[in-house]
Amino acid sequence: RVPREQQHPTAAELRIEGTTDAEAWRWLRRARRDAMMLRWERVGSSTREAKRRDPNFALAYLEEAMVIDRGDTAARAALDEAVARVERADVDPAWKLAARAVDAYDAGRWPEVEQNLAAIARLELAPQTRQYIVTRQAIGTYYSDVRAAGPQLTLLLEQYPGDGAAPKMLASLYLDSDEPGADTLALKYAEVGVKLAPDDAGTHCQRGIALARAGRIADAHEEARRVASMAIDDRRLARERLFELHLALGDPAEADADARRVLTGTPHERAVGISQQGLLQLYWGQFLTAYDSLEASAQAFVAIGQDKSADHKRYRLAFSAWQLGDTQRAQRVFADIASRKTTFAKQSRVFAAILAGNLPAARVATAAIEEGTAPRAIAEVKLAAVERRDEELLAAYARLERVGSTRDVVLDRADALARLGRRDDEIATLVRLTENPAGYAAPVVVPLALARLGDRYAQAKDVERATAAYTALLARWERADTRPEVERARRYLGR
Repeated sequence: RVPREQQHPTAAELRIEGTTDAEAWRWLRRARRDAMMLRWERVGSSTREAKRRDPNFALAYLEEAMVIDRGDTAARAALDEAVARVERADVDPAWKLAARAVDAYDAGRWPEVEQNLAAIARLELAPQTRQYIVTRQAIGTYYSDVRAAGPQLTLLLEQYPGDGAAPKMLASLYLDSDEPGADTLALKYAEVGVKLAPDDAGTHCQRGIALARAGRIADAHEEARRVASMAIDDRRLARERLFELHLALGDPAEADADARRVLTGTPHERAVGISQQGLLQLYWGQFLTAYDSLEASAQAFVAIGQDKSADHKRYRLAFSAWQLGDTQRAQRVFADIASRKTTFAKQSRVFAAILAGNLPAARVATAAIEEGTAPRAIAEVKLAAVERRDEELLAAYARLERVGSTRDVVLDRADALARLGRRDDEIATLVRLTENPAGYAAPVVVPLALARLGDRYAQAKDVERATAAYTALLARWERADTRPEVERARRYLGR
């Protein structure tokens, strides 16, 4: 909601932002508020209304362009037009500097980004304008540099303790992290978020997921019911976290219903829904169907100019195929991603080279990824795994734990521990993975870990534990496409 004092602009406020239409100004304010809360589709609809009211409203064009992911085909053209419009417009100097910072950010010209932001910081600005710019800066960090995002968002929350933007991003950051204590921090910030933004469905979904991971299932179900009572447009904005919430509650049928509902929405929603169906198909072991769904989702994203989202789905397809031993498919898809310029290209170049047996090229491609990042650490783990450099693999894995999710390579760690003769540590790694309350986010890895546990326990003649592991595996993959792990489990259980 736009505060009452911001609903009726003065002539000076209109002039500063380069419009003479008060209603266009109000639509832009709504868009900015939704941007601060990561409600991107509503940002798009509001900026379109602002442009309809005032076709020359340069800042509405800029806000609309910033909705599109960096690296997408649609992003560069929209941003070029928006920046040119802002440069020509009679607006406050702060907005020209902001447009230049966004342009430099999209192109990766980091010194220029810092230069423009420093110039903005020296200007006298209205409090709500400064809050918006500072929050937008934090959002940029949130999407580009996980290591820096936590401290920056914590500072933002201290600066604006009554605003729900920072706690929502912090909750999201920790929900997506494997760092020790991340689930506790996710719940902490989600609790703050629902108090500050009680009408935001996404924030309630975050709290529900965090509660489920903490074992407070009844409270998590209550959050799910609260979200279900919200207006349909509010629920649509939270569709990806709502899907995750139902998986966290152990309700894949309701998650499937979430996916089916969004298939009837906008082209973007349809692409998301197809992807969600693909993840559920992986969850149940319908691998070939899942690959088709993830590729169909990628094509749907390409059709609307969202190349980065498309390659994210292809990356998930390729990594899942690799984990399942379909190396030819994985190599082909990674090579395809590597031929483009999205953020998944550098990692994919490493993996395509590894799978092609070209380890010198894989080493060169790994060195080209920025040090200290999750993509670099994952590449180092996979390269060390194929070269059987197990101590180096464990060191790279430890670095990954500090900067990102380990789910894609946790089985590589288990393999290394087994080769080093550390069988107890291998089993402990597998047990932690299968007992992880966020295990639903690893639809292939968790069943494979259950299979390995069953094998290890069967070898040790631990009938009780082997039976439990194999039974849990078949609960997910009883009707899976043909898999040797499933056949071993069936034979052991006499099914």
